[in-house]
Formats: sequence, structure tokens, C-alpha cells
Amino acid sequence: KPRTTVGWEGLIYDPYLDGSHRIEHGLRIGRQLMLDINELGLPIGVEALDLISPQYLQDLVSW
Repeated sequence: KPRTTVGWEGLIYDPYLDGSHRIEHGLRIGRQLMLDINELGLPIGVEALDLISPQYLQDLVSW
């Protein structure tokens, strides 16, 4: 959600929806979600809009 200028910033940047910006937790939660989706046999497609998260998540993306 990095294009959104108001409201919730997204799972990685604000995983607890409280403005705490616990990015390390957001990355961990996001990665686990992607692992769970992959285990279901579902492909994952993303649009990488920042320079940080792809380093931690790109290996789980289908394309």
C-alpha cells in the first residue's frame, strides 16, 4: 500500500494497525502469510514498490 497517502500503511509497515511501525514484525508476518499461501499451491504476484521488502519476500513470488 505505499501509494496510499492517508490511512493504514499496510501489513509490512504497520502490522498491528496502531501506528507503531514494527516493520520487522510486519516482514515476519508477511513472509509467513506468503509461505502459507505457497503451501496451498497458490501463486503469488506482487508489485515491488520499495527497496526493502523484496529482499525478504521475493523468493516467494511466482513471477
